[in-house]
Amino acid sequence: MIENIILIFMVNLLHCDPNEIVLSQLKTTGSNCYNNTNYKATTSEESYFIKFSHKNSLFVNPLKNEFYCTKLAYKAGIAPNPLIYNEERSLMISKFIETKIAFDFAHVTAKKRYTSLLRKLHRSKISFPIEFSPFEAIQACIKTAQEKMIILPDDLLKKFLPKIMSLSEKGLFTNKAPCHLDAHLENLLDDGESLYLVDWECAGMCDPWFDLACVSALEDFSDGEMYEILQLYLEQVPGDEDFQKLFQMRIIADARFCTYCFLQSEGSSERANIYKKVAKKYLNRCRERLAIPPILRERETTEIQRSSQCLHIEMD
Repeated sequence: MIENIILIFMVNLLHCDPNEIVLSQLKTTGSNCYNNTNYKATTSEESYFIKFSHKNSLFVNPLKNEFYCTKLAYKAGIAPNPLIYNEERSLMISKFIETKIAFDFAHVTAKKRYTSLLRKLHRSKISFPIEFSPFEAIQACIKTAQEKMIILPDDLLKKFLPKIMSLSEKGLFTNKAPCHLDAHLENLLDDGESLYLVDWECAGMCDPWFDLACVSALEDFSDGEMYEILQLYLEQVPGDEDFQKLFQMRIIADARFCTYCFLQSEGSSERANIYKKVAKKYLNRCRERLAIPPILRERETTEIQRSSQCLHIEMD
């Protein structure tokens, strides 16, 4: 059924020869891909990426925001070219970018390319239609859970969330810039020359450092790795206040993904155990960092200093 719809759009709107179209479903591994089915369509002249978004009872279809934000990001040179969006069919078709290099955060050079890409996005003149507040996103998840009678962990609701929500009073989110807000490894494409970001469904205007906090949560960075990515992003050694800000934002990012995954575990029965496991991981990260003041932890100080010295050599 989905395949037939895709073929109709490609023939009628992209004027492809139906006899030349080769359609294959893509293997995906990221947690958000469970909301979508992705395809690659190839003709004699071009390759296309097709995303079919599954509507469910817990979340509003975000494909419209993704298409609009991808268009803006494409003009800035950091996203594939989106060609078609159809709200009725929950379908989006973009140009396909062939990945030639497996991106790996283990290398400083890769991290420098990544932070350069984020700086390019944050410093662009793009204005996304949505203003994103992580605190509102967390509250929306809690409200949805209550409406759907979904049980969230008691310690999350009574012990950790009050502390996390109190961080809204710290004045952390002082700047506004276009942010991806889901820029983990699986949403990066490397064609051998340039990096591109895909899956812009969460994109919005937010404090640019929250992009760093989100990737730190999604990739489970240690404090030393967070310090390193912040230094590369700033292109200078961060001060203590800089790291404290990112440390606190990381707690908020973990809480955001924690509440989201608990909801998804209820709405995605086939992968409920996967989502519950991931949600508990984020909950544990919140517990760990809330138990310690947002400063450099002694057990990681040596690691941070060592990485800082190495980065100085690399950056010089």
